Amino acid sequence: MTRRARTLPNLCLAGLLAFPLVLPAEAQTLKPQLSDEVKRLIDEKGSQAAMVDVVLLVTRLAEFDVSRDRLVALANAYTSAGDPDAALVVVQLAQSSGGQMTADLQVVQGDAYAAKGLPQLAESLYLEALQDEPEHPRARAQLVAVGGTLPDAAPEPTMFSTGGEPSRADVMRWQNVGAPRDDVDRFTGMYLSANGANRYVAVYETCLGSGHLASAPMWAGVAPWILESESDLAFHEARAPQEREPVQLRFEDPAAGQADAVIFTGGLEDRFERAGSLEAGFQPEGDQCYRPF
Repeated sequence: MTRRARTLPNLCLAGLLAFPLVLPAEAQTLKPQLSDEVKRLIDEKGSQAAMVDVVLLVTRLAEFDVSRDRLVALANAYTSAGDPDAALVVVQLAQSSGGQMTADLQVVQGDAYAAKGLPQLAESLYLEALQDEPEHPRARAQLVAVGGTLPDAAPEPTMFSTGGEPSRADVMRWQNVGAPRDDVDRFTGMYLSANGANRYVAVYETCLGSGHLASAPMWAGVAPWILESESDLAFHEARAPQEREPVQLRFEDPAAGQADAVIFTGGLEDRFERAGSLEAGFQPEGDQCYRPF
């Protein structure tokens, strides 16, 4: 071998050292998928035990590649595998990770509730999804599957179609919420499910005005229910969509004068015990104050 031939490999190596390999920017900053970490936690600990760890991932979002589509797919996979509780944990994280509640998220949450034997909650979520995307194919199919009725193509005329700010009296007539009560403080508060699930329901005085209550399931992406009084301790959803039965609830009122529990029937089928009071002016997102259901 000549001297020239022996020096060629050395020259090539020197060139490589002088110009190190530059990876694409996405390869240098590659992050693990958030959905993979959620799956690892749930598969290792179970949905209930992993709930706190999964919720805390919201504080570490910068460490992950956050894909809502992957989270929706993961939630669907858990529901299909017969673990709707795990699906709901994934949906809760998807909601908390930023952005609006999409029709796809509402549908997968509805599927999980349907799998848990809660068709009324599922129906509400499918209807919410169809408000955003009227032709969403799975929302339409699943709504019919749980016994619901597809909404009419033409929107129902409302008093808002003429424009302008509705008066409180007009809103009261439209919402059909009945007469106001002077004892709503007996019922307002935060209530926790008594069956071991980490689910809260808020009962609060709605912005429709003094003396009227609303109830909001804090774990579900559904609009709060405006309540109409039936008797001293019984209420029902004032204006449920025509496609389903209204939510029914009855409070348990001890001698002290403030309800210590509330029992839901008609889809939710659960007992919630008082967990604490609400801050003044409490109003969850989606309160249907000036919008018909």
